[in-house]
Formats: sequence, C-alpha cells, structure tokens
Amino acid sequence: MQFELLEMQNFGPYADARVDFTDFADTPLFLISGDTGAGKTTIFDALVFALYGTEKKNQTGNGRLATAMRSEFAAASADTVVHLRFRNDDIEYDVTRSMYVSRSGELKVRNPELLIHQPDHPDEVLGKARDVLDAIVDIMHLNRQQFRQIILLPQGEFRKFLDADSNEREALLRSLFGTQMYQDWGERLRQQQRQLQAKVGTTDHQLQEAMRAFEWTDAEDEAASAAADEQSPLPDRLTAAATTIAADDQVVAQLATVASSAASAATSAATALEQARTLAAAFKRRREAAATQETLAAQSSAAATRQARITALAWAQEHAGTYNDRQSALVAASAADTQLTQITAAVSGATTAQSSAAAAANSLAAQSESVADQRERVAVLSSAAQRLRTVATYSDAASSAAAAADAQSNAANVATAALRATDDALATVNQQLVQLAVDELRERATQQQLALGGMQRANEVYTAALADQAALESAAADNDLAVQAARTETATLGRRVDETRLAYYQDQAAMLAAKLGVGEPCPVCGSTEHPQLATATATVDVAELDAMQEQLRGLEAHQAAVEADGRQLATRLQQSEEHRNQAEQQLVTAVNGAQVFDLPKVADGTAAQSAVQSAVQMTQRTSEQLTAEQRQERQLSARVTVLTTQREQQAAAVTQATRVAADAETARQVAQANWQQAVAELPDGVGDIDAVTREQRQLTAAVAEYDRAVTAATSAANAAAATLNQRQGELTSQRSVASSATATLGQTTEQLSALVREHYGQDASSEMMAADLAAVAQLPRLRAEEQQYREQVARVAGMLADAETAIGDRTEPDVATIEATTATETQRAEAARTEHHDAQSRLERNQRRLADIRQRLEAQGAERKRLNELSTLVAAFTGNNPAKMGLERYVLRAYFTRVLEQGTLRLQELTRGRYAFRLSDDQGGTGNHTGLEIDVYDDQVGGTRSVQTLSGGESFIAALSLALALGEVIQEESGGIAIDALFVDEGFGSLDHDSLTMALEALESIEGHRTVGIISHVEQLQDSVADQLRVTADGTGHSSIKVVHKNR
Repeated sequence: MQFELLEMQNFGPYADARVDFTDFADTPLFLISGDTGAGKTTIFDALVFALYGTEKKNQTGNGRLATAMRSEFAAASADTVVHLRFRNDDIEYDVTRSMYVSRSGELKVRNPELLIHQPDHPDEVLGKARDVLDAIVDIMHLNRQQFRQIILLPQGEFRKFLDADSNEREALLRSLFGTQMYQDWGERLRQQQRQLQAKVGTTDHQLQEAMRAFEWTDAEDEAASAAADEQSPLPDRLTAAATTIAADDQVVAQLATVASSAASAATSAATALEQARTLAAAFKRRREAAATQETLAAQSSAAATRQARITALAWAQEHAGTYNDRQSALVAASAADTQLTQITAAVSGATTAQSSAAAAANSLAAQSESVADQRERVAVLSSAAQRLRTVATYSDAASSAAAAADAQSNAANVATAALRATDDALATVNQQLVQLAVDELRERATQQQLALGGMQRANEVYTAALADQAALESAAADNDLAVQAARTETATLGRRVDETRLAYYQDQAAMLAAKLGVGEPCPVCGSTEHPQLATATATVDVAELDAMQEQLRGLEAHQAAVEADGRQLATRLQQSEEHRNQAEQQLVTAVNGAQVFDLPKVADGTAAQSAVQSAVQMTQRTSEQLTAEQRQERQLSARVTVLTTQREQQAAAVTQATRVAADAETARQVAQANWQQAVAELPDGVGDIDAVTREQRQLTAAVAEYDRAVTAATSAANAAAATLNQRQGELTSQRSVASSATATLGQTTEQLSALVREHYGQDASSEMMAADLAAVAQLPRLRAEEQQYREQVARVAGMLADAETAIGDRTEPDVATIEATTATETQRAEAARTEHHDAQSRLERNQRRLADIRQRLEAQGAERKRLNELSTLVAAFTGNNPAKMGLERYVLRAYFTRVLEQGTLRLQELTRGRYAFRLSDDQGGTGNHTGLEIDVYDDQVGGTRSVQTLSGGESFIAALSLALALGEVIQEESGGIAIDALFVDEGFGSLDHDSLTMALEALESIEGHRTVGIISHVEQLQDSVADQLRVTADGTGHSSIKVVHKNR
C-alpha cells in the first residue's frame, strides 16, 4: 500500500497545502522538519482524519480534538477539507472528509466520500460514514489503533514497548493480537468450575443434612451409634442405615398384628356400651312419661271449661252477620235523615239567589242605548289617532335621518385623521429599522466566536501542558526520594548480608576445627599444628543466608527499577517542557492573530491567558449587544406589521364612512317628504294625539266594563235557575232514601231480637251477643290450646307404651362401669395404632431418605467427574501447572517470539551484528505475569544483559527495530497487506551526537524494506538527511510545506 497525495485546506495552520508522497518513493529515509509548533505532526493528524474520520470523542487518533484541527484564520463560510489518495493492488482510492461551521457556530463533520478507481471497472462511490470506514478497514486490514502502531509511531510511543514491564507488555500484546478471548475462555471455565464446586459442595452438605435427619431406632446399638457419627465414612453410614431399615420393617409387621388385635377388642367394647346406653335411655323415657301423664290428669277440669267457652264463641261467630246487618241499617237510617236536612236548607238558598240574579239583569238592560252611543264615538276617535301616529312616525324618521347623516359625516372625518396618523407612525418605525446595525454585529459576533474558540482551545492545551509539567516535576521529586530510600535500604541490607556471610564462614571454620584431632593434618592447609582453633561467634543457617541474599538481589533490582523510572521521568519532563513551550507559543500566536478583538500583543502565556479572558468578555458584550439589537429589530418589525394592517383597515373605514354618510343624507330627504304629506292628510280639528288617545281609551274601557257586567249577570241568572232545579230534585230523591232506610232498620232489629231471645233467653238483650263477638278473636288461641292438650295426652300414652316394649323383662344396666371398660380398650387400641403408625412413618421416611441419598450420590459422581475435567482445563488456561504459564501467555509468548526473531534481524542489521534480542528463560517465578521479559545478547561480551543497560542511542535503535518487527508481524496477522512507509514522530531530541549519528546510519542502511519518515526539529537531522519536507510558519498562524532534495 502506497500513499500518493495528501491535500489540506483550512486544516490546522495550512490554508491550502499538499504533500506528494511519490517524491519520496525511491528514498529509504526522509525528514519532515520545522520549528516546534509549525505543524509537522498536523500532517499526520490529517492523514488519520482522512482515513478514519473522528472517534466517539471527536479525536483524530493521537489524542487531539478534530475540532482543534480547523484553521483559526478560516472564514466562517469556508470548509475544512482533507483529501488523501493512496494505492493498493493496482487499485487507486481517493477519500475526502470535511468540516464546516453551522449557523449556530458549531463545528460539524460532513459525510465523507470514497472514490474507488479500478482498471477495467466503472468508478465506485461511497458516501456514508459507516460505509467509508468499513471499506477503509477492509482495504487496509487495519483499524485506527493498528494503523498508528504500524505506520505512524507518535512521540515517545514506540519506545514504551521496549521499556515496558511484563505486565504492560502483556496488555499491549493482548490488544495487538486479540488474545483476550483466551482470557475470556479461562474466566468462563473458572466460573463454571466455581459453580460446579459450589454445586458439589452443596450436594455434600445436603448429604450430611440427609444423614443427620436419618432416624436411628436403637441409639444404644454400637453400629447405630457409629453410623450416626457425622465423622464416620458415608458408605459405612449408608450400610448401617440399610440394616436399620430392614430391622424396622420386621418391627412394623409385628406392631401391625398387635394393633389389629387391640382394635377388635375396642370395637366389641364399643358395641356393648352402645347397647347399654340404649336400654338405659328406655328406662329414663318410661319414668319421664309417667310423670307427665300425672301432670295432664290434673289439668282435665280447666280443659272442660275451655271447651264450653269455645262453643259459645263459635255460635257468636256463626251469627255475626245478622248482628252486623242491624248495625249497618242503623247507621244508614241516621245518615239519610242528616242528608235530608242539609238538602232542604240548600233548596231555600238557591231560591233566594235566583231572585237576585234576575233583578241585576233587568237593571243592565235599561243602559243599552247609552252604551251604543259610546261605541260609535270610539270608532271615530280610533281613525283620528291612527292618522296622528303616522304623522309622528314620519317626523321621528326625519329627525333620525338628519342625526344619522351628521354622525356619519363626523365619522368619515375621524377615520381620515386616524389614517394620516398611522402613516406618520409607519414612516417613523421604518426610519428606526434603517438605523439598526444587526448584520454588522452578527458578522462581528461570528468572527469573535470563531477566534475565541481557537484561543480557548490553545489555552486548554497550554493549561493541560502546565498541569502535566507540574505533575511530572512532583513525580520526579517523589522519585528522587524513592531512589534515596532504595539506595539506603539496599546498602543497609548489603552490610547485614556481609556480616551474616562472615558469621557463616566463621561457623563453617569452627565446625571444621571441631573435627580436627591431635596430629591430624588440616584439610585446608595440611598443617598438623594449630595453636588456636577457630570458634564460632554465632550459628548461621545456610537457608537464612540464601534468603538474605535473595532479598538483597530483590532490593538491588528494585533500586535499578526506581533509578530507571527516574531516567524516564527526566526524559518525559524534558519532553513536557518542550510541549509546554510549544503550547505557550501556539497560545501566544492564537492571541496575537485574533485581530477581531484589537487586543495588545502578548509575549508569554500568562499575558495570553489574560487576553483570552478579555476576549471572552468582549465576545460576551458583542453577543449581548447583538441580542439587544435583534430584540429591538423584532419589536420594530412587529410594529411595522401591526401598523400596516391598521392602515389597511383605516383606509377601508374611510371609504365605508364616506359611502354611509351619502346614504344617510338621502334617507333624511325622503323622511322629510313623507312627514309633510302625512300632515296634509289630517282631518280638521284634530291636532293633539294625546287628547284623542286618552278619550278613546276611557270610552273603550267603559264599554268593555258594561259588556262584562251584562255577561256576568246573564250567567249568574242561568246558574241560579239550574241550581234551584238541581236542589229540588235532590230533595225528592233523599226523602225516598230516608223512608227506605227507616224500614230496613225496623226489619233487622226484629230479626236480631228474635235470635238473641232464642239463644240467651227471653230477657236477654243484643249487648250480650255484642260482648261475645268482641271476644271472638280469642277463639283460635283457645282451640289451639285444646288441640295441644289432647295431642300431649296421646303422645305421653304412646311414649309410655314404647318404653315398656323396649324394656321388656330386662333390668336397668350400669352404664358408667361399661364406659370405663370401653375407654380402657380404646386407649389400648389407640396406643397400639400410634406405635405402629410412628414406626411405619419412620420406616417410610428413612426409606425415602436413603433412596434420595443414593440418587444424589449417583448424580454427584457425574458432577465430580466433570469438575475434575474442568479443573484440568482451568489449570491449562490459568497457568496452574509446572511451567506456571497459562494458555493466553503461551500464545502471547509465541507471538512475542516471532516479534523478537524478526526484530533480531533488524537489530543485527542496524548494529552490524553486535546485538540480538533474547526472550528471558525465567519461568520459575511465583508472580502471576512472567515469560515476556526481554534481554539482549551482546556479541562483544559474549553474554546477555538487560535492555535497561543499553545506552541512549542503542536503546533507540533497539526500540526502532522492535517497532518495525512488531508492525511486520501485525501485518502478517491482519491479512498480509504490504505497507511501504513508516513514520517516526520525534524521539531523536533526547539522543546525543554520537547516538544520533549511529541511529541515522542504521536507518539509512535499511534496504529492501519500508521507507522511514522522521518527524523532528533537530538541526543535525536537517543537515544530515538529504530528502526533506520542510514546514515553515510565517508567525501569523499560517504554515507552508516545501519539498527539498539536496542531492538533486
């Protein structure tokens, strides 16, 4: 894959720049040079942006915001555009991405465009963000992160892999080669193992609980006691449980026989008790019936009296109709006499009323001639009043028409004046609108917001750089303390080790001396004379000495690591200071280039930050002024709309008022002519409408009153005559009714008297029968009492006979004795049944428990087998094995071995065969992360040493070789795409002159591999590298790119 052309418009410091990579197609090494902050790294920000767009956090891929890459000097209407052309497998690709400023001032990214030019095929165009990104990843076989790791190595990043510890290196390799799945598999297997272990443990607990619940029938038995012991083996306990169940089965059978016999005895006793209770009840009923019979015999006299009373009341009830007929006739006769008296009085009153009505009618008939004259006068007055009202109506109409004509004329004048006032107001508002400067303020606000955005972004970078430098300075100070502490701790332990080693040697010498005999040669010096034998001052164990020496090696390694951290912090602090200076310069440039604010020029970051605050306030004031002007513009525009509408309405009103005034004047003239004609038609002598109306009203009322009186008198006379006739008929009818009622009363009275004398005696009266009739209501109660008495006598006789039959010739039994005997038998049967039931239940429970335990054991066997298999797999995945290496680390070690093999080829080529990478063989540590440590083999010393011992230049070359090899292995794993270029961003500034020369010679000696582009501001590189891309800043925020070939 070859990059051919990169074009940038309004991107970073580049207004319009292009990089033609084909100029360096045959160059193994070229330099991208320029001052700090000129825009060297921005070229590769554009490269990443063109290929992969923005990330979720709107970043280009190296940590910078994509929005920060828009040129601060770009006009709001101008787009930021990046175009990249590259080629792969004879297919040419053109990808274009752009950004623009929306109306709200927000920077937004447009959809990209990818053109695919393939020979003998029509061009293909992709225009959706997701489609373009998927196509780029598919073409290059690299995602954004892999692209940066293989092609573009940002500042200081590629050396991290060489200096990383085993843990950091493992994390990086995992992300590069995607071995997280092995870790995920191992975790899932561990989770399954833990779940199965918990399940097996739960089953063990359940088995113990089940055995604990087993009911042992003979706790005194030695075997049962041993089986009940929870510490006993489970198989022994199960065998004892089975034996117990077999014994319990026999006991249950025996108890069943005993319970059956006891139940039969209890049943016989219960039958005998029931028979005794029945006979005792018969004796009791006979005694109760005899007592009741004696009581009823004492009540016979009262029963006879009650029967006589029932007979008397029944006769009275039977003849009650005759008595009631006589009472009804008496009431009817009295009512007929009363009604006759009332009707006679009414006839007399009706006769008087009829005479009065006839007199009133005759009086009104005498006034008829006078009333006829009044009727004629009313007709004459009605005609005159009608003519007078017509004259008045026409007069009122003429006056109203005149008033209306005057009012409409005035309304037309008022409407005309209002229209002139509205025209004046509309002209004033339009003049105020012309005086507003909204467009000018809007343009100034947009320019200030864009310039302020660039200043604020630069300020954020500068503030972050200050914070980063302060944090690094603090970390460096802490590291100095840590180095001093580590050196002190190492020196202290070193002295202790020396003292312990000396004591150990003295102890060994004493032991040797103790073995010498008289005349025996010393095994060390051979002498037989030792004037003073060595003695031990202390006893030292060799294990203790080894442990202290191992601890000392650990402290020395810790000291070396802390010192290495210090060197790294020093390098990072130097880089941070350069970054802060670069950020400060960018901030100063951004402030001085923001001409829209008219701020004084600044020279340092503090003044620039103060200027940013002033710019914020100025932008806010401009925004507030724009808001106020826009608000006033909206208000004035709304006022123009209202006034325009009002003017149209007023103009229409003027036209309407003028037309209505003309119509009103015509109506006034017509009304005046009608009034004059009506006055001419009035009769002579008639001029006052009120007098005519008043006389007409008086005569009409008098005639109406006379008519009403005549009608009333006539109606009264007719009604009086009709009432008199009606009353006379009612009187005749009532006299007949009274005579008939008197006859009926006499007849019923004679019938009742004869009946009473016959039943009660010749001297009896009807009051005696009335008394019995009053007591007839007692008859149902007396009859019920009599019936109850007779039924009770019969029932008692029957009960007595039944009891005698039941008893026969038997004697009364002793029920209490029989009940006691039955209770004893019942208790004995219940005890036998309970004992059998308890034994049967215990047997069934134990049988179920034993079956459940055996079933659980069978299931647990399969679970334990699966657990053993899982444990073996987990050991392989997690490194719980003799090699102490998990599957993922094994795979990573295999990848890493390939990287080191490829890197060794590079390193030997760059160092003329002196150095080679070696994978550390230390696999016996106890840490969780081992097996990925790097050593270097030094051919000059003939042995391996730590990469931490390499010089600055050697370390750079080793890191570069490792980075090249890592990229090539990743390429192979990602699909084998061939990438012909590698870009290294900085990293050379920390090298001394000799190391830099060595690095350049090594890079220039690479043949047959990728072209290497170096991004640096180091002057020696600018003098040494012939082919360059020079980036030049003009001091106003603009930069330009120039291709330089010194040897052409």
